[in-house]
Amino acid sequence: RTVRFSGPNDALHIWDRWLGRDRAHPPTQLSDAEKDAMRRFFGAYQQVFHKPLVNKNNLLNTCAHLVADVFDNAFFICLKRNPVYLAQSLLKSRLDIHGSTDVPYGVNHRNPAHKGAGLDMVEDVCRQVLFHQKMTAEQERRVGPDRFWVVSYEDSCQKPEELLTRVSDEILGKEIKTLKLKPFNTSNRVKIEPGLFNRIEQTLNRFGESGIINQPISDLIAD
Repeated sequence: RTVRFSGPNDALHIWDRWLGRDRAHPPTQLSDAEKDAMRRFFGAYQQVFHKPLVNKNNLLNTCAHLVADVFDNAFFICLKRNPVYLAQSLLKSRLDIHGSTDVPYGVNHRNPAHKGAGLDMVEDVCRQVLFHQKMTAEQERRVGPDRFWVVSYEDSCQKPEELLTRVSDEILGKEIKTLKLKPFNTSNRVKIEPGLFNRIEQTLNRFGESGIINQPISDLIAD
């Protein structure tokens, strides 16, 4: 989705070439042919433009290690958001985009064969949030914190120049002497029925108290 032909776009259809067309579940491996095709594509892109390529794809937060193994000059910036507002956003997206709370939005913890019928929507979306947290930690471990950065969404909105300065310094090797940008407004406000929002808070608190947040990823998957 983009507002004009030259506007920003997630370019999901391009990543589908190598990561597969199932955008809800991350791939577990890449074939040699897929790795070679990826090298040819980005190699040609680099030769034409002679500039770094910045791309947004949420699926990479769960399978960055596969791309990191192909490109030793690939870096990943993973934004970590307040889990309550992330859960709200994911739930709202189910309704706004799919028109149903039974169908998850984006990468999720569901078994592909599970249709979602009978699941409590709040508990299900909170499990999706925990799934993202665990996958983020796993990618940071596998890729390494030097190349897989976990960055606060809220802090980046408040002081965007700090992230840009770090990228310029540590990734591009170019020093920015002075940079001051206006803060961005976060979308962290209640956008759903207050009672439903409170249920999200209570469910995440219950998960934390019960220790489910420390359980293996497989325990979060809905059968």
